[in-house]
This record gives sequence, C-alpha cells and structure tokens, in this order.
Amino acid sequence: MNRWIGRVALVTGASAGIGAAITKELARQGMQVVASARSLDKLVTLRKEVESESWKGSVAPKQCDLSNSAEVEGMFSWIKEKFGGVDVCVNNAGYISPNCTLLDGHPSEWRKMLEVNILASTACSNLSIKHMMSRSVDDGHIINIGSLLCHRVVGGCYAKMRFQAAIKHMTAALTEGLRQELRERNSNIRVSLVSPSGVDTSIRSLLCEDLMNEVQNNSERTQLLNVQEVADVVVSVLRQKPHLEVHEVFFRPTSQKD
Repeated sequence: MNRWIGRVALVTGASAGIGAAITKELARQGMQVVASARSLDKLVTLRKEVESESWKGSVAPKQCDLSNSAEVEGMFSWIKEKFGGVDVCVNNAGYISPNCTLLDGHPSEWRKMLEVNILASTACSNLSIKHMMSRSVDDGHIINIGSLLCHRVVGGCYAKMRFQAAIKHMTAALTEGLRQELRERNSNIRVSLVSPSGVDTSIRSLLCEDLMNEVQNNSERTQLLNVQEVADVVVSVLRQKPHLEVHEVFFRPTSQKD
C-alpha cells in the first residue's frame, strides 16, 4: 500500500457500517480520506476516532446528499480545491427501501433507490475519473461495493429485496461497462466490484421483520461477515500491482451453505 500513502480516497456512505470501516482502514494505510455522507455529526465523530489513533492518514468529513446532483458536483469541486483531486473512489453509499416489492412498492421509492444506488455512484465514478485524467493519474481505482445480489435473485425472506437485486445487477453491469470504456481510451485506471455476502450491519434490522426473524431462528448471525472483513478485502484489491486488475471478488463465510 506504500504507493497510496498521502493520496486521496473518496468513500461514500462513510458515516457507519461498511463505509466507516473502509474509511478507517484507508486512513490506517496512510491515505487522505474524504468521508462523505448526509450526517455530518457522525462524520466528525469518525474523524476524531481516526485522529485519536495517530495513523499516517487522515479523514476529511464532507456532508453530501448523493440524490442531489448539485451537491455531488459541489463535493467534487471542494475535493479538487482542497486536495487536488480523487485517486480512489469507493462507491459504498446505498439506499434500501423496506418492504419495497415489485408488486406493492411505490415508484417514488424505486426512483430514490435508483438515484442513490445507480445514478449517484455513476456520477461519482465519472467525476473521479475526470479528476484523475486531468492530472494524468493513470493508476487510479474505482471500487463499487456490491453484494451477492449482483448475480442472484433470491426468494424466501429475501423476496422483498428483488428490486434491490435488480439494482445490484445493474451495478455489476455498470462496473464492467466502465472497465470497457477505460480500456477503449487506453487508460490503466482500474475498476473493481467488491461483493460480500451478508454483512452484520445495522441496516439489516431496517429491512423487514420476516428477514430478521429468519436470521435469528437459523442462527445466521454466526455466518455473517463483519465490516472489517469487507474493509480488508477493499485494501487487498488496492494492494495489487498496477498491471493487475481484480475486476470482481465475491466472498462469504466458509460456513455459509448457499
């Protein structure tokens, strides 16, 4: 990770869970991390946690509502002015509407999921790459955080997440599409999709009562990944030599049966 020391990473959805863990790990590795989320208070707390560790890297909180394109553009202008530009972009932010099924869900909820999970992450990738290319940075990295839903449409207690599965399938397609466009321009900027199976985060309790009951009844909590494990995989992707692109990695506990 030595080549990343002092360079700039943007992590969206950084106020809690996977995003907070990735932010701290990148700061531990010596990067200057712009931590983005809607909750400024949580981001400030995160910065204080990192400062208390005396790591080589740092955290700069940046409040941003990713569903607001003007705020997204403003965030990138702020990053360019303060740090010069983005070298690594981790698109982690996501919105999941509880009980948003295909038959009973409302278009306003589908639209919000598309705005945050797809349009915002695509805009962040686009603007990050523009930052890189304007500075002749040819070893930058875009990392999209996916899930097992990037390749599966599941039933059972997960049936209420079928629109989310469609979102994640689109994330996988956009990741590959971005890789192809960069190669067409003879760019060495890398693109990776990091897809964990179930992760033990607070968002799981917000999804639906049936899902949480099944988790508890089947003792699934013992089979969940933790957020630090996801952060470790992100770092392992960044560690690779510049000529090697880990385009996609899917990982899960060895005890998981399906």
